[in-house]
Amino acid sequence: MKIEVKHLEDLALGSVFLATGGGGDPYVPRLITEQAVKQFGPVEVIAAR
Repeated sequence: MKIEVKHLEDLALGSVFLATGGGGDPYVPRLITEQAVKQFGPVEVIAAR
């Protein structure tokens, strides 16, 4: 699986839910990530072992 721009909104929302103790607004980091994915391509997800 690859993380593409279309996945970023859901990923950001999930990170907010998991970080309910703080961490700030994910809007700006999502924009930065979106630009990086557009520039460098999708990110491959690897299995944790």
